[in-house]
Amino acid sequence: MNNDIEQIKIELLKYLPLIKQEYNISDEKINDIIQNIDERITYGDKGISFFVRNGVLYLPKIAYGVISELQQNELYGTTKDTGVKVENYLNTDTTYLDYINHMITDGYSAMDYFMDSLLHETMHMCGGRGGTSLEEGIHELKTRQLAQKYNIKIAAVGYNKEVEIAQMLENILGKQTMDIIAFLTDDQIDLYLSAHHTDEEIKLYYDVKNTMKKEGEAYQTQTIKTNNPFEKAAVYDSMEYTETKKNINRYISFKRPLASKTLSK
Repeated sequence: MNNDIEQIKIELLKYLPLIKQEYNISDEKINDIIQNIDERITYGDKGISFFVRNGVLYLPKIAYGVISELQQNELYGTTKDTGVKVENYLNTDTTYLDYINHMITDGYSAMDYFMDSLLHETMHMCGGRGGTSLEEGIHELKTRQLAQKYNIKIAAVGYNKEVEIAQMLENILGKQTMDIIAFLTDDQIDLYLSAHHTDEEIKLYYDVKNTMKKEGEAYQTQTIKTNNPFEKAAVYDSMEYTETKKNINRYISFKRPLASKTLSK
């Protein structure tokens, strides 16, 4: 396992210049990660998911056990390179369940699994927002756009439904705005949107954020309770952002405030 962490460090350091250039990350932030890289990656004991906390990337230690179970499948290692192709990163309908089956048939190791999510997590280390459904959707959209530009292999299956919403919002607010707010604090987002967007656009942003949070709560609650990737995939498949899409489509159709002029945050 320690060898895996050392390899992760090497690969992570390759991503930092790309993220810095694409999203204008400060030298201070990048240099801090580089100088403290030995303390910035470790293993976590909380489930199958990755997470970044206080600038530290926690790899899911349980992945080794999960991979051992997948290796018992008779189809393990029977195919090669069946994942999402780079040209399809932004428009794939591949599900998380499809990804698990891909891991089985392509004979994944824990390191393969780690690498598929490393770019996404490295961007979190660089200050990329996360935690809410909309923020993760924007963050994964930015990850996929960067990966596609530089031909980086990623899973491109996480947060598919959130990415769809983020793309709809990007079509309204513009890529430049989405690139910038992906790495801003709440207060900074308020100021940026106020300076560069109309009241209607600002209201749409917060309506989308709030509605997504409500519609995604059940999924977030249920996935915390399971380490089974198949159960997690099934719960995600059942979740939809129906009201969120209605709000966006209503805005597109009428180009007017959705309810009132008061922003709700």
